[in-house]
Amino acid sequence: MQSRTLKQALPQRKTAHRRAIWILLFLLPLTCDFVHRRMTSHSDPPGAQVLLEGEAIGFTPKSSVVTCGPHMKNEPPVRSTQDILDRANTLRQGAQLDAE
Repeated sequence: MQSRTLKQALPQRKTAHRRAIWILLFLLPLTCDFVHRRMTSHSDPPGAQVLLEGEAIGFTPKSSVVTCGPHMKNEPPVRSTQDILDRANTLRQGAQLDAE
């Protein structure tokens, strides 16, 4: 009789574990604002000015720490902006820029 109650309890336990996993997966993106990642900028030739959110942070090659979340991208000469969101730290952005 005891083995029968264990068999009945196992599906309930699996359901509780699955529910906890789904809740954690749902809450994981909400913690993204607290994650810091290293951003490295390179250019050919070196020495291009690096802007982060419109502010100069140095010249290439440049490494800096950024917070995970949306960021603004500004590309001359068109001066268009693009929101970039990289949650998995896998974004690789390339651009060919003309010298001014």
